[in-house]
Amino acid sequence: MKILAIDAARTTGWCFGNGSEVPDSGSIRLAGGDGEIEDLPASMAGFLLRKIRQHKPELIALEQYLNPAVQMGQAPVVTSLLLHGSVCAMARLYRIPFVTCTPPQWRKSFVGRSTARPRSDGRRTPKQKAEDRAATKAMVLDRAKLLGWLPQDCTDNDRAEAIGIWAWATALYSRYDPANPPKLELFRG
Repeated sequence: MKILAIDAARTTGWCFGNGSEVPDSGSIRLAGGDGEIEDLPASMAGFLLRKIRQHKPELIALEQYLNPAVQMGQAPVVTSLLLHGSVCAMARLYRIPFVTCTPPQWRKSFVGRSTARPRSDGRRTPKQKAEDRAATKAMVLDRAKLLGWLPQDCTDNDRAEAIGIWAWATALYSRYDPANPPKLELFRG
């Protein structure tokens, strides 16, 4: 199954391939990234149009948008929702099934754990949060390099995260009919 994975942000990571080959990947800085937030959805749509025409994916895997309730500022939430909506709209327009995953889901599948450092009891300082985030991004980057899916000198975290999303989607969905991907059910009642 040909899967296109997207880590949607101002700098969007992407990864494309099927499970039997080394995936193609990269990242792109979307237009409007320097203040014009209204330009981001159109920039994402244009980028996706090129990728859809070039690769003809059978499934799009997308990282879930940020939870608005836990974000400190308005801009990251608005950006996340705009880009998520743009990807979903393009997938629907081109009748390409899409699935979403949370960062802990794809990291657990790709690396074996959702964060690089164990959660501590109590509150973390902003400095500790930034250090934990950097360590988790480095963990994902190192895994993509270890698998040979990124060059050893690559430092592109967005690209590495898209590779992780692609690996998650490939592991779960590549053996199913792309027109009807199954819903992931962890527990049945």
